Amino acid sequence: MGIKDAKTAGNSTLLELGMDSLMGTEIKQTLEINFDVVMSPQDIRSLTFAKLQELGNSSQNSGTTVKSETTKKDPPLQDKATSDSSDSPADVSETRVVPASSIRKLKTKSTNESTPVFLVHPVQGTVELLEEIASKVTRPVWGLECSEGAPMNSAQDLASHYVQMVRDKQAKGPYTMLAYSLGSVFGLEMAIKLEAEGEKVSLTLLDGSPDFVKGHIGIYYRNQINTANLDAFRWPYVTMLFTNKDYNLLSRELRELPTPADRSRRCSELLGCSEKTFLKAVELFWRKLEICKDYKPSGKLKSRLRLLKASENFVSNVGPDYDLSQYCESSVEVITIPGTTHQTIITGKAADRVAQLLNAS
Repeated sequence: MGIKDAKTAGNSTLLELGMDSLMGTEIKQTLEINFDVVMSPQDIRSLTFAKLQELGNSSQNSGTTVKSETTKKDPPLQDKATSDSSDSPADVSETRVVPASSIRKLKTKSTNESTPVFLVHPVQGTVELLEEIASKVTRPVWGLECSEGAPMNSAQDLASHYVQMVRDKQAKGPYTMLAYSLGSVFGLEMAIKLEAEGEKVSLTLLDGSPDFVKGHIGIYYRNQINTANLDAFRWPYVTMLFTNKDYNLLSRELRELPTPADRSRRCSELLGCSEKTFLKAVELFWRKLEICKDYKPSGKLKSRLRLLKASENFVSNVGPDYDLSQYCESSVEVITIPGTTHQTIITGKAADRVAQLLNAS
């Protein structure tokens, strides 16, 4: 913000001092990840330097994280249940951490073999988080998942692989697809490739876009990943993705273990899988971040694109349409789902709304 001495800021709010959306996102994530404090975008805009210093001092003096009065959330680009600190292994099988296949059928309300809907996974690499939405859809639903054998050289390669999976289940279009969060990168590229092959595609992106994803990945690279020990970020993060474990508590626990082998063993115990499977999950997670960070669409989407976005979100450096219009020849339809965050847009009444829109596609 160009402030040389924080004392001169007085009681001016961060918004008054020139905070933009990218700065706000970084502050929000830093508070959540490092201090266990969750604040709404409105609250962050009204923060002062004095309040930030108070939060930092409280954390240092107590030796623990500071909890806000609101429900604690986890870093963006992932969704899961509320965190806990128990030592019990998660109810996660080997194939839920690293899928055995790149496509699987989900339970729905469908009673016939009508034209299916294809769902593209978020950062976890599985569509488990989208099962509630699928359960409300009146058509067959197939979920695309990042399996061990999937090509990961680029987002285009992985999208081509998924297109083949889609064609194996539905030989000809029109195709209906929904991609959530990080999966929006692969969903967009899949739609572009299918159109290049002469097919029609109805694509819905659920709170995600290439620029949205890159923005959040960029924040992690600046705040978390540029460290001497890369696994200090990756291991607790991947474990968090598939369990109800708190990222901060887990990071602290792993740091206290003497060797990398001990840390890897602990993560695999919490996941309820083998160390080999855990390390493969870490590798796939990292490759997804890398290829999404470097993604450039192979063309422009001709069909009309629909974006369903959360109403409560601190979106970094993207416009109201998450900057999707630059990748489309037609207009982008933007629908904001009231009372939702990136985490809650896939559950409850929001899931009902998403399924309703898919049923009408």
